[in-house]
Amino acid sequence: MAMIQYDLWNNCSNQCDFCLIYRKRILNKEEMIQRIDQIIENIDYVGERWKTQFSDGISLLGGELYFITDPDVQNKFMELIDHIIDKILLPNKDKCCKYSTVTNGIYKPEFLFRVIDHIVERAGIQFVDVNFSYDLKYRFHSEESRLLCLDNMRKFSERYNYRIGAQMVVTSYLIDMINNKEFDISEFQNKIVPNSIVEFLYPHEVHTGKVLDDFQFTRDKFIKFLKWLKANYFENFMNYYYSITNSSIFKYTGLYINEDWSMEIEPKLSDGKEIINPDCGHSVLYQCYKDSNKCILCDITKIKDTLKN
Repeated sequence: MAMIQYDLWNNCSNQCDFCLIYRKRILNKEEMIQRIDQIIENIDYVGERWKTQFSDGISLLGGELYFITDPDVQNKFMELIDHIIDKILLPNKDKCCKYSTVTNGIYKPEFLFRVIDHIVERAGIQFVDVNFSYDLKYRFHSEESRLLCLDNMRKFSERYNYRIGAQMVVTSYLIDMINNKEFDISEFQNKIVPNSIVEFLYPHEVHTGKVLDDFQFTRDKFIKFLKWLKANYFENFMNYYYSITNSSIFKYTGLYINEDWSMEIEPKLSDGKEIINPDCGHSVLYQCYKDSNKCILCDITKIKDTLKN
């Protein structure tokens, strides 16, 4: 993946039961502005390599980025967006370059639209990769917040004629909902949020200290789900495979250490995935079965390679 990921801040407008942030520290206004300035400086440091080594673009992650209402932070964020357009997107106009980001959608969408409107106006919607986090049990603390996320997904899709990605962590609960026909992928993609695609994620380690009884699945249940998904929703299956595979790749998460501008940071695994399972070479966080120490990345790769469409 020829892309650099930057974590702006851990600040978030929600307290999900399965928060995946490894080391969480909330930044104040001054620190948020400082962090944006650091990323702007980092973009300049990468320089011409945005056209070659990192031509896939830039990924901005949180926390949550678009719930902020402070006008000073918003304006500084827009400076960053202009820098991304000028230094990354426009110089790579003939390549698969993206401004990639994920949002929980639980806020009024004016600032998100301000950001994307600006990118669309100056570069085009083809430079945008926006996904919404969605969940049937663990993310939303009220029905109102769940419906707000759905509404924002619909508004985004309609505003930009854009196929929204609805990211859902695969849990034992979600598999049961699908098996019991209480959640229908086709209905979601075509009726609930038209012009969307459900994009599944594997269950990272939970860092909230909460015990979520039906968060992790058994290996047998997961493998049966994978086989069913490939047979019935091949695009969703392949997106799931690529999501898990890409998550396992060592990524650049910033190219210099702020205290020593001459020192570049080597690519690394994010979210605490640095400990490697010697049996297969993947992160130990892919050992997320409830009843087995097998690796889900190994299992989904085997199913991709052996089952017929």
